[in-house]
Amino acid sequence: EDRPEITLPPRKKLGIAFGPRVRQDMDEIYTRLDDEQTERQLLAGLLNMLFRDRRAHAHTRLLMEAEARMSR
Repeated sequence: EDRPEITLPPRKKLGIAFGPRVRQDMDEIYTRLDDEQTERQLLAGLLNMLFRDRRAHAHTRLLMEAEARMSR
């Protein structure tokens, strides 16, 4: 068979151009995941504190109402 010979232009190696960018992207993803987890932990702590405060405020309200009743 007679086939014409084809010459393709040289290409850059994908591994060299692609490697550092992937590593940088992965580092950015891990950083964002860590930040998200830290933010989630802070929100969970705040929510727990609000639940404890709610109980404390209810108890304080009961004490103040009892004191008001006794002073009448």
